[in-house]
Amino acid sequence: MLFTTYSRNLATDIKANLQLICTQEELGRIDVLNLDRYVAGCLRKRGFDYQLTYDDVAIGEVWKAAIAESGQSQWSGEEAFLRDEWEEVIKNKGITTLGEYFRSSRRGRGSRMSRAHKASLWKVAEAYHRYMSDHKQWDVYQAMGMVEDSLRAGRITSPYAHIIVDEGQDFSIVGDAQQRIYGKTVMLSQCGIAIQGRSRRLRINYRTIEQIRDAAERVFDTNGTDVSDEAFKAVLGESMQGDPERFDDLNGETVESNDSHSLMQGPAPVAKRFHSQHEEHKAVDDWITEQIAKNGEDYERSICIVAPAKYLCDQWVDYFEQHGRETYVLGREAEDTDRPGIRVATMHRVKGLEFDTIVVADINPDTVPPEGKLEETTDVVSRRELCKQYRSLIYVALTRARKEALMVGVK
Repeated sequence: MLFTTYSRNLATDIKANLQLICTQEELGRIDVLNLDRYVAGCLRKRGFDYQLTYDDVAIGEVWKAAIAESGQSQWSGEEAFLRDEWEEVIKNKGITTLGEYFRSSRRGRGSRMSRAHKASLWKVAEAYHRYMSDHKQWDVYQAMGMVEDSLRAGRITSPYAHIIVDEGQDFSIVGDAQQRIYGKTVMLSQCGIAIQGRSRRLRINYRTIEQIRDAAERVFDTNGTDVSDEAFKAVLGESMQGDPERFDDLNGETVESNDSHSLMQGPAPVAKRFHSQHEEHKAVDDWITEQIAKNGEDYERSICIVAPAKYLCDQWVDYFEQHGRETYVLGREAEDTDRPGIRVATMHRVKGLEFDTIVVADINPDTVPPEGKLEETTDVVSRRELCKQYRSLIYVALTRARKEALMVGVK
């Protein structure tokens, strides 16, 4: 059996949980691999010595080189748009010829493109593909395409009788669209998976209390670009302007986003904004002291600080160490639940986990989303999608809390 999911962190947590419920004999018949590792393994078995490239900066440089080689200088400065088009349209839809590209739908991509624009972009895409092949490199979309083609053609045979896909909303099977934190939207019908009349929505939340669930859902009540301000309004129950975010049912149809409920009740989440990062750190430290005083020394293991990025996590660790508080940074390995210390993790890392108490930290104007990423967006649609992705990250962070949640940030 293959148990696969999107990220290595989630695969690590799944394997740790399986060890709690499976015998050693059963574990010996289950491979737990994230999708990238599975793809890399398939390629190695076929003798391909290409290197999988994940470095965003390096891939951006290849797109610059492709623009120069193809002579399509009008795309200079549009490397982010070219990469999105390559990933979201060309590779996502399995397009292999210019004719297919001409006929393809670009629904949801924002910027309209004439046939002349498509023809020009196709020349750059061909140059990009040549460059990667000449240097024996592949991006993950090229690698996945090769493995898919090989499986379909029988050049690779699968040893698995059963496959379980977890967190499928992030690539293409089944899941919760509101937790789509990697920004990739795929309709299941386009993957050959018919769900019409065979699917149903799950509306009961068994993890968190109703007050936290409701606050997390309200994060999607508007689709503006001031994500941090709107997130605080959502948690505080304040009214917001603008249209609500729309989510799909993983098959292209829009569905209600706030139609679930929790069976448990508890305190409403707390949200506080500060004038400086030092004030934020001190306030959270004092709040943690109160939580431990109320629940006992061991309760520190039930508290997790969740921040948008690793450098922000490092700043929390530095502050706590300077003030005599032990921390435990959650990395690629499964959590050691016996290890002491306040848990610290990124929003991406904490997905799939749960804690009694969550502190959603550093919800600032320049962190959700980061200023640099916002500046790289090429049109209104891509800007909104980026903001939607960070709303989903905040939603994921809040809903890791079973009992209490605190959101903090700097104005």
